[in-house]
Amino acid sequence: MREILFRGKSTETNQWIYGGFHIWEKRQVCALSNDSLKDDEISYVITVNSFADWNMPRTMQAVEVIADTVGQYTGLTDRNGRKIFEGDIVNILTENEEFGIITYDDGGFFVDASTFSVDFMNNINGSDIEVIDNIHDNPKALKNLNQIK
Repeated sequence: MREILFRGKSTETNQWIYGGFHIWEKRQVCALSNDSLKDDEISYVITVNSFADWNMPRTMQAVEVIADTVGQYTGLTDRNGRKIFEGDIVNILTENEEFGIITYDDGGFFVDASTFSVDFMNNINGSDIEVIDNIHDNPKALKNLNQIK
């Protein structure tokens, strides 16, 4: 079975949190009216195992994350063994070295570069790319994607 893993930046610490992802609606919407949830009634959380002592059951901890930073693990690692997530900026190690961003669209992961977009899972393997950053920690890199070297 493949590893299902998400990451997101904590709203409190701005640190990366890794685990399961859940959209938490804080109340039930009334179906008999024009009721709808407001933005502050929805939280985006990553669930992680919390610490436990010897032979004690572990509990789950929900950490609220910034919605725009949530990205899914592709199931692949780069040439250095680093897990590749949606939103990562990668160096495509081919004869025409190019940089791209890992995106998710229409049920699959893609590498979007300045000159092409390619199906990530079928056309690129981990030894062909290297994660160099991500769009959340280095937003300026988006403007000059092919000038990162």
